[in-house]
Amino acid sequence: MAIVNFSIPSALNQRVAHIIKQEGFASKAEFFRFAAMRYVTDEKKYFRNEDEHIDYLVQSIAKELYRFKGKKIPSLLEQLKNV
Repeated sequence: MAIVNFSIPSALNQRVAHIIKQEGFASKAEFFRFAAMRYVTDEKKYFRNEDEHIDYLVQSIAKELYRFKGKKIPSLLEQLKNV
């Protein structure tokens, strides 16, 4: 088995630690193995073609926009000021 080492930002580390505890993963290694396998095996199954992928993305954007229904959406400059 290959060994992979990488660093993640502390904010992501905190989120991963929370998910590990919440979902009952035995370790960070188990979590990242699961995430990698899910990405490799499931990614292609979700979308049979580009049209299906685009439909999914449009629906995701619509859900996000619905959260702002009746609210003022920040300008693009405000949204990107910390980037």
